[in-house]
Amino acid sequence: MNLVIPDLHEEVDRMKKCEPLIDKADRIILLGDLLDTFKQHQIVKTLEWVLKYKDDERWTHIIANHDCHYMYKHPWFRCSGWNQQAQEIWDDMMPPEFLAKWKIWTRVDDFLVSHAGFHPKTIRMCNVEMHEQA
Repeated sequence: MNLVIPDLHEEVDRMKKCEPLIDKADRIILLGDLLDTFKQHQIVKTLEWVLKYKDDERWTHIIANHDCHYMYKHPWFRCSGWNQQAQEIWDDMMPPEFLAKWKIWTRVDDFLVSHAGFHPKTIRMCNVEMHEQA
């Protein structure tokens, strides 16, 4: 079974309720947007939950628009909800070798899965080769 998890946006308590599905899944695709919410601020709790699975080979992490600024720190990527405190927590907690494994798209059977599509400038900015994503 493939499990695709949409935008997280710090809703980690909801995700914890899905852990029985995660345990059963053969492959898990997390569609990013880990942070940036206006309702709650569970930055540390969210990143801890994601990092709990960082060495689980079943997971594919997709870079989303709200993740880009935290990862690449380029003004083109800044999204609503971004703040310096969240950036500092991200920088402190997220291992570069883990982030280097994230993709902008992946295949699930006959489907190409991404967060919300991407522009060729994004591909160049992230230094990503399309053929490496499969």
